[in-house]
Amino acid sequence: MDFAAHKKALLDRTDHSTKASLDEPIQPLVEYLNAQEEYVTTSSCSGRLVLLASKQFEKKNSKWLFVSHDPVTTTLASYLNKAPDLWYVAEGAILHVKCRDNNAAHAFLSAAKAAGFKRAGIISLKKPLVIELISSERIIAPLVENSTILVTPSYLNTLVRLGNTLLKQTHTKLSQLLTILQAHTQETQSP
Repeated sequence: MDFAAHKKALLDRTDHSTKASLDEPIQPLVEYLNAQEEYVTTSSCSGRLVLLASKQFEKKNSKWLFVSHDPVTTTLASYLNKAPDLWYVAEGAILHVKCRDNNAAHAFLSAAKAAGFKRAGIISLKKPLVIELISSERIIAPLVENSTILVTPSYLNTLVRLGNTLLKQTHTKLSQLLTILQAHTQETQSP
């Protein structure tokens, strides 16, 4: 199957993510990439703040009590009594992009590095190439263990403030990546 047909099949499929829609902060980048002939996105997250009910930190088998892809403006202290074990997680953006060829992959990786993404690379050499971009910002902190609250409301507010800063940083990098890719497209299309 050629790249154009593969891309069409990917874009026509149903979104099976929990949210079943794009995060607003990453939407312009995803839409731009999917409008280009040489790229198609397969998964994305703009970054998020999460409260996980889990004995040991693992997202897969946890109950997600709270999630936001935007800065949080309310207190999360009421969640401290909702689970016997609770984790606070703030994580940056992640994006998976299939590339038509090596040149497209190189252009995307160069743009990602220029935008400040430290973790970007090819994760599959099988055609089409797959790039994974992960923003390196991350905070993980236990809040409640065996029904014992480990943090004060003040410290939780500090974690939220730091998480909000993290989200703003990762959203800025997403915007910078879009700007760099658009400029590259204009350069390559100019006579």
